[in-house]
Amino acid sequence: MWSDCGFVDSLDPHSELLRRNVRQNMSVSVVEGQTYSSAAMLSWNLSAPCRLEAEVLLCQRAAGVDTGGCLEIMGFRKKLANGTWKQNEEGQWEISGEFADVNIHLSLCVMVIIEGLELGPFCPYEISRWRQMLILPFVVLLVCLAVLLCYLLHNRVKPASRWHYGKCVQRARRRHVVLLSPPDTVEAVANLMCELGSLLGDRGLSVSVDLWSRADQCSLGPLPWLHSQLLRLDSRVVLVLTRAACLRAEEWTQRCRGQTQAAGASPLSSPYADVFSAALCCIQADQKVGRAGERFLLVNFESCQVQGPCPEAGLPTPLQGLPLFQLPSQTPALLSELTAGRQW
Repeated sequence: MWSDCGFVDSLDPHSELLRRNVRQNMSVSVVEGQTYSSAAMLSWNLSAPCRLEAEVLLCQRAAGVDTGGCLEIMGFRKKLANGTWKQNEEGQWEISGEFADVNIHLSLCVMVIIEGLELGPFCPYEISRWRQMLILPFVVLLVCLAVLLCYLLHNRVKPASRWHYGKCVQRARRRHVVLLSPPDTVEAVANLMCELGSLLGDRGLSVSVDLWSRADQCSLGPLPWLHSQLLRLDSRVVLVLTRAACLRAEEWTQRCRGQTQAAGASPLSSPYADVFSAALCCIQADQKVGRAGERFLLVNFESCQVQGPCPEAGLPTPLQGLPLFQLPSQTPALLSELTAGRQW
């Protein structure tokens, strides 16, 4: 009956101890399921250190039967054959089977018989009931703690709630500002943009700087990244104006009109210049409905005059009509525009 275990016919006095070890290391799992014809079935899986000659039977737990007892249902006993065992990665031998066309409402279980010794019963609902018994007190404890915490917070926060209300609402509705660098940004302009972004952040604004979001632009793409920023509630876009930005805008305008690239225009070396082009597309769309100035504005760093910008009268078409601020002399006006400007 202990086929392939290596100690079946051994006269070793420890043979019984080895048999007991095999029984202790044997496991049986039972799961309720359905056949392909939607009939109820009870699937079982048995694993042991070696292949065993055993029998598996279907039984039912009923009222009046002790906890460890189970009444066999006739006609469902199966013998385990050596040829159907399979060895898993852990070195254990496994065999599976099922009892089909059964009534799962009868508290069905599975028992294993080895050399007349009955092992089990093994039931599909025992584990789930055990887990439910553990989870229920835990859930009740969490609910009680949550109620207690809400009560304590309510009493603590209530005296200061009026004072915090306006500030919380202001933070929840704070404006989002996107700082876009010009094409081929030099180090001096990049440093000034970082300083401007930090200043706006200190004033309570939500700030995104394209120079800080290179990884997102590479993963999403320049145009989707810019659209994701513009979709945020009450967003404003600040474009840094330089001579390179004016040339890029003029070149973009000519391309939109079907003309060839302007003579003498140098190709852009920065792979992120498409973010600037995407902004020009959005500006053009807003200009058609007369709202470009509500969402886009220009800034020029006075300390970088060597970089430009173009004269205001010579601004390319997409940039004409947008608010222009000279920094740092007009920094207070810029902050006022971003913090107290019209919300739409």
